[in-house]
Amino acid sequence: PMDTESGPAFDFSQLSRFHLQDMRPSGREKLEAEFRQKIDSLISEIERTAPNLKALDQYEALQEKERVVTEEFEAARKEEKEIAAKYNLVKLKRYELFMEA
Repeated sequence: PMDTESGPAFDFSQLSRFHLQDMRPSGREKLEAEFRQKIDSLISEIERTAPNLKALDQYEALQEKERVVTEEFEAARKEEKEIAAKYNLVKLKRYELFMEA
């Protein structure tokens, strides 16, 4: 046997007396429109305050990019030091040869 009374159970105990009284269809529609507006307002507020789930992925991608750029920078700096050292050796050698003459 199927339980036909298993639908949602609503608790109306917190509604004001105004909302509990039987009203005309026009009043009910007006009240329903107000509730829908409040619900839409709350939903939009929730969506505005929801965390940006893509932010973590973007942050991780940015960290990876920073790591790559830092590695490239360190390699370029090392190469620059090596070239400067070679240049200074040539400069010193030229100076020594000039002084010998």
